[in-house]
Amino acid sequence: MKRIIVIILIALFISSLPGCNIDYKKENDYDSMAENSILKIVNIDDFGERLKLPYTLQGSFSLSLTKNDVKNSIGIEHLRKCQDYEYSIHKVKFDDGSINYCFISYEGEAVIDTWFVSKIPNKELFLKIEKRKTNFDQIKGIDKAAIIFDANEPISYHRFNDGTIMEIVYNKIGDDFFVKEFGLSEDPVSIVKHLSMSDLKLIT
Repeated sequence: MKRIIVIILIALFISSLPGCNIDYKKENDYDSMAENSILKIVNIDDFGERLKLPYTLQGSFSLSLTKNDVKNSIGIEHLRKCQDYEYSIHKVKFDDGSINYCFISYEGEAVIDTWFVSKIPNKELFLKIEKRKTNFDQIKGIDKAAIIFDANEPISYHRFNDGTIMEIVYNKIGDDFFVKEFGLSEDPVSIVKHLSMSDLKLIT
């Protein structure tokens, strides 16, 4: 009998621990897969150029975008919070008509990162890309929501399910973008590791 009581107490303790794969309700936001399926669709152009930027480029501005900027531009229907990590999820229609997801990460009120994704790409396929041979159309073939950001030079970012991120720099030749350099590092935002289980299922 004592053993059963101990097991029950341990189970209750474990279930009470905070975890990043648990959805938390905040104000009038909802967390379920069913609610995700009826997210309104936002056009990619509604983001504006600044709100599209990932962490590496977002941090180059002295003034941060805020949650209010997001609300005014595309709205915030679903806001997630896991311990100190907070993000919103959005459905986005690209110019080619495809429907993808966008996760926007926050630090307090500030926007720190935006990530567009259809399905988390296969890292092994990215490790096979070749400098001066692989072009952006081929990259889009393995990461359908990929975007080129025209900073000092054309660049794209790609996240994987192990918490790493790849940065690819391109040379533009005619109308094509060919891989110039690429490298892997730990994702500074670690968005994949912080996604709720229901959100993770949408993109895996």
